[in-house]
Amino acid sequence: MKKMLLVFVALALAGGGAFAQGWTFNGLASGGFGMFFLEGDDDVRVAPINWDAANTPFRTQLDARFANADNTAGLTFRIRAQGHTAGLGNLPAAFDWGFGWMSFMDNMITVQGGRVEYGFFAPLDRMHHQEVGGGIGVQTIVRPMDGLVLGFGAFSAGTGAMTLDGTGNTTQMLGTFQLSYIMPDLLRVTAGLRTASNVGTSGFGNKQLWVVTDPTDPTDVNPFHATPSAGYLSFSYLGMPGLHAAFTALFMNLDEFSDWGDMRFYATVGHTGLVENLDLRLGFSFGMLGNSDFRDADGYSNHIWVWLSGAYALSDIVVPRLDVHYVMGGLWTGFQQMHHWSVRNGATFEDEDSFIQIRPAVQFRVTAASFVELGAILNFDLGNENYALASWGPTRFTGHGTNIGVYALVRVSF
Repeated sequence: MKKMLLVFVALALAGGGAFAQGWTFNGLASGGFGMFFLEGDDDVRVAPINWDAANTPFRTQLDARFANADNTAGLTFRIRAQGHTAGLGNLPAAFDWGFGWMSFMDNMITVQGGRVEYGFFAPLDRMHHQEVGGGIGVQTIVRPMDGLVLGFGAFSAGTGAMTLDGTGNTTQMLGTFQLSYIMPDLLRVTAGLRTASNVGTSGFGNKQLWVVTDPTDPTDVNPFHATPSAGYLSFSYLGMPGLHAAFTALFMNLDEFSDWGDMRFYATVGHTGLVENLDLRLGFSFGMLGNSDFRDADGYSNHIWVWLSGAYALSDIVVPRLDVHYVMGGLWTGFQQMHHWSVRNGATFEDEDSFIQIRPAVQFRVTAASFVELGAILNFDLGNENYALASWGPTRFTGHGTNIGVYALVRVSF
């Protein structure tokens, strides 16, 4: 893989070469260092830190896109290498996704095939912001009229192992339907549907909810679908420059919704024009389950997440930022993940997992996407002080209370 990647990059960068014609590239690298002072632990915990990767200490990736001269066919792929926190060391470079595409009838129909990932239909709020996912298969994009785009996908979810008998349940069909409609200067709507699969996919999931078979024994549980059937509907207002306003409604376990329905709602607003150089953001999320047998014998609570954020550009280089999260019925599992999506990923609907998290930081920017960030994390557990687990930390650190971290990270994107 390493030799292949070096050869590819050398060819792509060859000035004036035919290979480089029609190609575009962009990439990202991020990673850093953190020290954590956890209640009940006399030792300072040291851990690598990343910006937005899912519990990985670093991420490096290269995206490449090619289109022919007529823009009727092409391919796109991502090569990614990232660290892992489960004692596996550094993972080798691999193709995260890669697919070819062909366009027909003046771009009215586009067919994509390979390992397809296509984020065009992602929800429009800033808290959820993840579409239904893809996989190894085929997706057809249809543009029947101006502003309307439809997506129809059929994928082999999971590892893609070429078995006919389903040994190990490694491969399973996943079907998707997605929609986007734009009314210029007024409204954008996106929506998505997918079928259930007992193997994972790249889209959002519900792996932290469990079905209790014996309510008297919290260990007697069976996992629900790794990738539940789901649908979402998302709206964004486009009528005012500098204003962001979006709402998303997400529903999971649609095939058994009356018994195991999972509902989550997200609303985000933001403005960059109220005060010069100030980027203000506010988000609210509410979630509820349709059955109290989820998760554990103590039942569940509704999930509430409130997010306030402000970033003020003192200059083109120095940008201090403050994020404040209040979460009731959830936990932050992203010990090495600085992005606010890590709060969403940790929703558990348990009222003992409630906390306030404050994150002051300052960025020293070359561009908005390339910067050095110095910051801190102050996490205050709330609720039952006798609760045994902290809301965040390495493998949910034992010790309900106040935990603090300081960090430095670098992100470079082009």
